[in-house]
Amino acid sequence: IPAAREAIALLNVELAKELVDIATAVEPGFDALFVAGEVARLTGDFVSALEWFDRGFEIAEELSDLRMIALAMAQIHGFYCNQPNEAVRVLAATAARMTDEAQRLEVEMERVLFGSMLGRYADVLETAEGILQHPGCDVEARWTACTNAAWAEVHLIDLRHVHDHLDTAFALMDSSAIDRASEIDLVRA
Repeated sequence: IPAAREAIALLNVELAKELVDIATAVEPGFDALFVAGEVARLTGDFVSALEWFDRGFEIAEELSDLRMIALAMAQIHGFYCNQPNEAVRVLAATAARMTDEAQRLEVEMERVLFGSMLGRYADVLETAEGILQHPGCDVEARWTACTNAAWAEVHLIDLRHVHDHLDTAFALMDSSAIDRASEIDLVRA
C-alpha cells in the first residue's frame, strides 16, 4: 500500500493499479480499500471508487480514517456525479459516528457546504458559528468556518459580518501554518 500511495503521488496510475490489485486480492484492510478507491477515482471509474470507499467506510475505526474516506465519497457524489444530496447523506452518517465533538463539527461543516450546492446557505452559517464557539476546534477548523461563513454570506447577500469573518481568517492564516496553500490563495484572491 505505501508503494501504491507513492505511485499515486507520482501519477503512475498503472503501477498504482497493479499494486492495489495485489493488496486487495485477499481480505483488504482499510488502507488497501482507501487506496483502491483513490486509484479508481483517478482513472475516472467513480462507480468502482464508491464501491471501494463504501467497503472502507464500513470497517473504518479511526476517526481520521472515517473522515478521510467520507470526504472522498462526498467529493465523488457532489462534484463528479452531481449528487450533492448523496454527499450530504454520507457526511451526515459520518458525523453520527464521530465520538469527538470538535471533529463531528468539522464533518458537519463539510456536510452543510455540500448542502449549500442545494441552496442551504443558512446551514453553513449556523454550523460555522458552532465551530467558532467550540473551544476544542483547531485553527484549521476555525479558518475553514470563517471562510465558509464569508462565502455563504456573499451568496445570501448578507454582508454584515463578511469582513469580520475574512479578517479572522487572514489573522489565522498569518499566525499559523495552515496546510491548505491553494485554498489560502483562493481566499486571498
